[in-house]
Amino acid sequence: GTASSFGFNNLTVANTGQTITLQGSPDARKTLNVAGNMTLNSGAFTAIFTDVNMTSGHWPNNGATFTWGNSKVAFNGTNGNQFINGTAATQSFARLEMNKPGRTLSLGGSTTRLNVTDTFALVAGTYDAGTTDSLRIGKNWIITGGSFTAGSSTVAFDGEVEQNIPAQTYHKLSIQGSGVKTAQGNITLNDELNIQSGKEMDMGTFQLNDGGKLNATCSGTLRTKNIGSTPLPNGKTWSFGVSFEGANTQTVTNGTYTGGLTINTSGNGAAMNGNVTAAAVTLSSGDLSIASNTLTLNGAFTGSVSNALRGSATSNLTVGNSAAAGILYFRNSGTFNFIKDLRFMESASATLGNRLNITAGSNAGKVKV
Repeated sequence: GTASSFGFNNLTVANTGQTITLQGSPDARKTLNVAGNMTLNSGAFTAIFTDVNMTSGHWPNNGATFTWGNSKVAFNGTNGNQFINGTAATQSFARLEMNKPGRTLSLGGSTTRLNVTDTFALVAGTYDAGTTDSLRIGKNWIITGGSFTAGSSTVAFDGEVEQNIPAQTYHKLSIQGSGVKTAQGNITLNDELNIQSGKEMDMGTFQLNDGGKLNATCSGTLRTKNIGSTPLPNGKTWSFGVSFEGANTQTVTNGTYTGGLTINTSGNGAAMNGNVTAAAVTLSSGDLSIASNTLTLNGAFTGSVSNALRGSATSNLTVGNSAAAGILYFRNSGTFNFIKDLRFMESASATLGNRLNITAGSNAGKVKV
C-alpha cells in the first residue's frame, strides 16, 4: 500500500510456502512498529528498505525465512530486556540496532549464532552475548553508547572489506574476511585470537592484553605499532606471523613466534624484553636487539648489514635443531657484534655475513656445536 508506517502489537508470520513483503525504496523507506513479539513461524518475511522497530517484546524465529533487503531492525524497548530467540540456530540481519538504556538484548532459545551482514550499532543498553557460538560482523560494528558483555562467545569479523574492531574485552576474536581488520583502541582477549591464513589484524598503536588465557591460533598476520613496554602479552606462543612496525623503538615481548617475527619499523628497530624463539626472523627495516636475553632461531634469518642483529657481552644466540638460518648479520658498531654464548643444535647451520665476536666482556664467550 501507500502507507509509510504500520503498527502492530504482536505480529506472527505463519504462511507456509508464501511470502509476506514490506517494500519501501531508498527515498521512501517503510516503517514497521511492533509493540509485542515479532514471531516468524513458517513461510517467508521480506523487508526491503524497511525499518522494523521492536518497541517491546522479542524476535522468535521458529523456521520462517527472513530476507532483510537493506532493512534495519531496531530493538529499542525500554520496559524490559529483549531476546532474539526461537528454534532457529542462526539468525541474520542486514542492519541491527540496539537502543535500550538500562536494558539488555540477548540471544535465547536455540539461537546461538547472530549474523549481521552490514552494521551492528550499539547505541544504549547492553548486548549480552552469553554463550553465543558466534557473532559475525560483515561490515561495521559501531559502539557509541551501548556496551558489550562477551560471555563465552566468539566475535568474528568476516567481511570482504576493511573493518574496524571496537576497543572491547572479547572472549574469542576471529579474523576471517579479506581486508585489514584494524583495532580502534586497546583490546583484551580472555581466550583466543584466531587470525586465519592470509588475513590481517592491525593493532595500530594500541595494546593487545591478555584477559586470562589468551591463545593464538591459525596462520595470518598480526601487526603492531605500539611503542610501549608490552605491546603484546609476554610469554605467549604466536601461531601467526607478528610484525613490529612502529615509528620508534619497539619492545618485542618474550615468547615463541612460530609464525615468524618481522621487524619493519620506521624508527630504530626493536629490542627483546626476554627470551624469544622464532620460526623465522625477518629484519625488513630496523635492527633487532637481543640485549641480555637468548634468541633461538628455528628457521631462516633475513637481514643485511643495515638491518641486523644487535648483540652484547650478555646476549645469547641459539640456532635450533635442523634449522638452516642462512646468513647472519650483526650491527658492526661498538659491542653490538658481541655474543656471549653461540650454540648450534643438531644439524643446524648458519653463515656469518660479517664479523662476530664471541665474548662475555672480560671473560671468554662460548661456541657450542
